[in-house]
Amino acid sequence: MTFERGVSDSTAYATEEDLEALRSNRDFTQFVLRVATEKLEALRTTPEYWQIKHSKRIFHHLCECGKIAYDRCVKRTNELCSNGNVQVALAAVECFRQAMLTALAVYERKFVDFLRMISCSLGTAFRGDLLQTLHGIVDRFFEDGAELEVAGEKTIHGLLVCLEILYTSEGLEITHLNGAYSWLQDFCVNHKLKVKSLGIVHRILFDLRLKTQTGAYFDTVSMLVEKKYGQIHEEELAPSFALKSISSITVESALMALCSVTKQQLDDVEHFVLRTNSVLGRLKIYGQGENDEYLHQLKTIERSMCSQLVHIMSVATHLANTQLTLGTCMDALLKLLISLYGCLTNLAKHFITRHAVAAVSHDSTKFNLVIKSSKPLAEKIYLLFPHIEENILGQSEEGGGDDEEAPRKSTTDAKRNREKVLRQTKLIPKVVFRIETFNKFVLLLSKKTKKDLTYLLHLGTVRDFRIREPALVEAIRKVCDGQPVDETTSEFGDLADLDAHDEDEDDAAPLVEKPSDSTAGPAPSKSIGVEESQLDEQESNTDLTELGNENLALKNLALLNEKSRRRSSKKRKTADATAGDAENAERVAAVPEVKKRKVGGGSKKGSTSPKINKRALETMNEVAAPLAKVTTTRTLGPKRSKGLAAKKAQIFKIKHKQHSAASQSRSNQSQTRHALLDLRRQAIPLERQRQVLYELVQQLERSPSEKAFAVQEGAIELLKELRHSPDPAIVDSARLGLTLLGYVGPLPGQGIRILSIDGGGIRGLIVMELLRKLEKMTNRRIFDLFDIVCGVSAGANLVCALASEKNVTLDECIHLYKKTSHTIFHRPSTLDKLAGASRLVSSHAYYDAEMWEGLLKKHVGYWRIIDTSKLTHVPKICCVSTTICDQHIDAHVFRNYTFPLNVQSVYAGSHTARLWEVVRASTAAPAYFGDFQLEGQLHQDGGILYNNPTTVAIHEAKCLWPNERIQCVVSLGTGRTRTKPSEGKDGRKIVSENFLAEASLSSSWKTKFLRILDSATDTEATHTILSDLLPPGRYFRFNPYLTEFLSMVEVRPEKIAQLERDTNEYFKRNEDKFELVAEHLTRKRNIVHQTYDALRDAFR
Repeated sequence: MTFERGVSDSTAYATEEDLEALRSNRDFTQFVLRVATEKLEALRTTPEYWQIKHSKRIFHHLCECGKIAYDRCVKRTNELCSNGNVQVALAAVECFRQAMLTALAVYERKFVDFLRMISCSLGTAFRGDLLQTLHGIVDRFFEDGAELEVAGEKTIHGLLVCLEILYTSEGLEITHLNGAYSWLQDFCVNHKLKVKSLGIVHRILFDLRLKTQTGAYFDTVSMLVEKKYGQIHEEELAPSFALKSISSITVESALMALCSVTKQQLDDVEHFVLRTNSVLGRLKIYGQGENDEYLHQLKTIERSMCSQLVHIMSVATHLANTQLTLGTCMDALLKLLISLYGCLTNLAKHFITRHAVAAVSHDSTKFNLVIKSSKPLAEKIYLLFPHIEENILGQSEEGGGDDEEAPRKSTTDAKRNREKVLRQTKLIPKVVFRIETFNKFVLLLSKKTKKDLTYLLHLGTVRDFRIREPALVEAIRKVCDGQPVDETTSEFGDLADLDAHDEDEDDAAPLVEKPSDSTAGPAPSKSIGVEESQLDEQESNTDLTELGNENLALKNLALLNEKSRRRSSKKRKTADATAGDAENAERVAAVPEVKKRKVGGGSKKGSTSPKINKRALETMNEVAAPLAKVTTTRTLGPKRSKGLAAKKAQIFKIKHKQHSAASQSRSNQSQTRHALLDLRRQAIPLERQRQVLYELVQQLERSPSEKAFAVQEGAIELLKELRHSPDPAIVDSARLGLTLLGYVGPLPGQGIRILSIDGGGIRGLIVMELLRKLEKMTNRRIFDLFDIVCGVSAGANLVCALASEKNVTLDECIHLYKKTSHTIFHRPSTLDKLAGASRLVSSHAYYDAEMWEGLLKKHVGYWRIIDTSKLTHVPKICCVSTTICDQHIDAHVFRNYTFPLNVQSVYAGSHTARLWEVVRASTAAPAYFGDFQLEGQLHQDGGILYNNPTTVAIHEAKCLWPNERIQCVVSLGTGRTRTKPSEGKDGRKIVSENFLAEASLSSSWKTKFLRILDSATDTEATHTILSDLLPPGRYFRFNPYLTEFLSMVEVRPEKIAQLERDTNEYFKRNEDKFELVAEHLTRKRNIVHQTYDALRDAFR
């Protein structure tokens, strides 16, 4: 109450002069704000039995306090700071923050009402006004590059915290979050932050990106972090954008926020792994054949998980190549790597378990990309470990102090160094263990699936730690005893004696000495090789005065191992050169006598037998061995065989092919770039523009792999502009080009409208009659009512006829369907039946396939299915067939669209087939028309697998519009019966118990094939599953009951008339249901969604 009366303008308990004097008192205002902040914070810690969450009075006071703090102070933050009242502004922002936290913690359900009351806005735009005000305050602080004071920095930090509270609450809608993300992204791009506390902006930005956007983003952020810290292994980086906010001061907060958001993504993937295990359990219980939708759901989840993991591993690869400082940042990275490889291991285990239930396809699930991405990541991790070790060993304690305190300080430093080494390296073994565990399960999966995945893995290397124990003991003893190391005599005398034969070409470089009191520099060493001279220079640059005893011993040990490795390498090179010279073979045959001396110069008593350097002796024996007469210069291995030469030739061919492919890709990219630049010219002639655009579309068709490059070069934006050209040829080419690039425009309705048409031969007339009724009810053409139409067999015939260049209507389709069916299926004479039986034996087709193809070419046409995308009235259409081979059968989808980048359907498909070929492939029913060969594949009727293609249509629609909800799904069947048909008639749907006995008495091949095919074309099982899964009021299935179930080849006029009567009666009984469907299909997209679509399309 005191805060409300003291600050609010509406309270008049004194004269204006007294109130102005009171409110202008800076100390008094700060005191009131601090007291209000403490009281608001105390509300969150009140006992439960006080029941303040149910108190309307306290909620009203809380809203009034928040409103006054926001309206009187927070809104005027820039004015207060410019007038010198920075402390007042800071206290007001803190009060406002505590009010928001209290409202969110105590009155979470009323948080939207709280925002409405404090924003002082009318209508529903209070959230946007509140965000816009806070964004404007922050922007004005950074205008003209003004330097912030300490209190100003704290004020900005408080405002960012308030914004974070708003973003994480449930009071904002997705449109507000999208706007907030755009503002915050622009803020980070344009402003350089020089205060560490303001690094909180990166955490807010990454969380908003995770909530509102999709696609690769964090890999670019990881590149920026990598460039700011520095790279362990220098590589060229090309980030797609730059964030000025990631400076040398705030890069640590950006790294921690990036690790946190990546860990959230990994947790989501882990959740989906558990979900896939649940789906896999259903498949184990019910079997694969009866639960295809579970298998499709499983593949979709697996593909999403693998795609997400590829992005995450790209981020981890860049971070692993970063020169991070030891401590919190390095620990966060190592913990992230542990979590990542744990997730990868669980995914590999899932695929191993799944292979026993359903075969694993690594290409369709993108698991091969995951394994391929793990190879560079593992390489970077193994390069990170030496970086950590060098930083630990390179850090030294400050020297100084008296000589009397040196032993005590040396002991303390050694203990501190041991603790430091253990603390900084404790996570390294865990990372290595997780990597090797993942590799083990990948190898096991490769063995089970019989597909080699090992070439995609980074197999660990074994390190050579052959340490000379006597030399190590001697070095440690001398350093620990504090003995001075004489540079003129090697610390490891036995090593120098054993390698005496190498002194002419490679003298031992001096080890790091213990610092002495002498100020003179180290004595010059003898002439040595280039590599060891570089090593000596590197060691001499080290500040020796700061090396402790323990670090000194470790440095000497590392130097000793490096010199030993290089000395052995030079011996092998010398041996190769000597063996390659045939004239020196006899001279080398004589083994030179190796001088043997006692280890340590005979210092040990009772030492009678000398110790020999076995490694050096083995090398000399290999050199002295008699040489075989070979045609090559290789001496350390067997004679090269012809197979090795053949293998090299094969490798050369592969590399040449890869080089040619890369050259062709560069050529295609150059052509695409020049075409786009030519089209962007303002003064280009219309004929030239038409020609260039046509060549660009042809280039996209020839090279689908260049799709990503064209999109990156801005081809989609350019083609969208060309759609409005006055030239029809340019408009058609632009539409086709957009389709090939995977562009999917916004929806005209409130969601996705899907039409699915079953197969059924002559019974397809049922579908046409129902669609004609629907057209009359809505006064619109069918293609104007749906966003995607999917058909199989008879449904594919109807879809392609409506989309053909002749632009036929439904009435014309019904007339043509009856006419062509009578021409194909009518067999009145015995001669026709004999000819059909002969064709059935010879080509597995009872009816004349050539006649059928001729009719299709005449009435459906030669247009490619992708060319129908040029027509504005044709929606997305797809038709289903079945491809068969010796191993398996699978669905094949003909589409007039392509998918956007990084989107792939679980169904194989194509878009280049002609319309008559699509219908021929989808209607190639066994024993009716026979198989149809197209593009090297053998196609059969799509109804064999999906006679009800609704699931295929839904999957294709969600691939095209993943962020849109389903508005309406209409599935049209081709008839069913309430009871079993009479026995002994063709085309019955249910096989009786004595079917086998009857089949043995029947000699009609037609009867047998019809019964088998009808049993395979069951559609109601799919309907039962979809009606349970889809939301109520969104899914509609129309499948009329028939008085008599007709065969798919029935063409008798009385039967067709009965079919039409049954359809009309079914429509009358379900007319209210059709009206509901018509109402759903004609709903238009509201203005909010249209605006959102326009903005998303503009900034895509």
